[in-house]
Amino acid sequence: MNLNQFVLPYTDMYGPYLFISAVLLISILSLNKKGVVDASISINNSNFLKGLFILTVVLHHFFLKSVVHETIVDVVINKIYSSAGFLAVGIFFFLSGYGLSASRKNISLYNLLKIKLFRVYIPCLVVNLVVSILLHKNILQSFNPIAFDTTQWFIIAILFFYLFDFFAIKINIGILTINFFVIIWVIVCIKLDLGLWWYESSFCFPLGYIWQKHSSIITEFISRNTTKILTLLFIFFGVSFLIELRYPYETFLTAVIFSLFISLVVARFNPTNKIMNAIGKSSLEIYILHIKLAWIMIYIMNTFKITNSFSFIIYMVVLIISGMIFSKINNYILIKIKSRKLF
Repeated sequence: MNLNQFVLPYTDMYGPYLFISAVLLISILSLNKKGVVDASISINNSNFLKGLFILTVVLHHFFLKSVVHETIVDVVINKIYSSAGFLAVGIFFFLSGYGLSASRKNISLYNLLKIKLFRVYIPCLVVNLVVSILLHKNILQSFNPIAFDTTQWFIIAILFFYLFDFFAIKINIGILTINFFVIIWVIVCIKLDLGLWWYESSFCFPLGYIWQKHSSIITEFISRNTTKILTLLFIFFGVSFLIELRYPYETFLTAVIFSLFISLVVARFNPTNKIMNAIGKSSLEIYILHIKLAWIMIYIMNTFKITNSFSFIIYMVVLIISGMIFSKINNYILIKIKSRKLF
């Protein structure tokens, strides 16, 4: 099963466009224009970004397979979202690096694997097994996320990055070691011919580490030049993004610039929103579920000859609610594991 099966039989794009408009409106209204510049990223800021960019990932996968190009608007929006996946992934890598830097502690390899496997891999495995049974697919493929669902490469990647950080702590060398591991990751991905998307956003991970480590210095610097730096980063990002459309390997730089730009926006405007924060708390579960739920939606739409694009909004609402429920269950189990009542 792969992304080629994420083809929704729509005859128009009103549903997706309405959803995008709602997300953009919520994001704009969430900006605090009177806030004090602060480079540190709060939990609310982090959840807001996770909510916004997990929705971007879902839209990215949809527009990759969208075949409706009736107007110039269709073409432009399709191009933006079909090319924006690596930017959203870069934000998640950035936040992972930031979070790991903020919570670094000496932990055993066993406890690290126990917590991260149950937080990341096991939920993915459970969903794969359930869906393979429902759709009468090869159950053995469920154990390999990328064999079952090619969009789940991020599950493998983030587990490796957690291990990178663990070894960096053990040998007591910070960002240089993490950068070294990231470079190794990139080389291995290239050698295995895994695809550009596996590694093009990787350097956002150490960038997040640096941002957290030196947030007080960054705050002092950007507070004097916020508007100028934001403007320059926006211009650099725009130019880099346009170049990337023609020269794919430019994505390395584009992802880093975009992460810097978004981090500065957060520092200046301190965005937070209850809806987006709630979605962000369930971002991992939404990511795990979104392709599988799309398969089910496609089956229903094809069976009952449904072509109204407003079904996309129904899909997104069901996905978000399912992700939140799944997250509650996942977090409950994780709390039990951490308290040593399980394993």
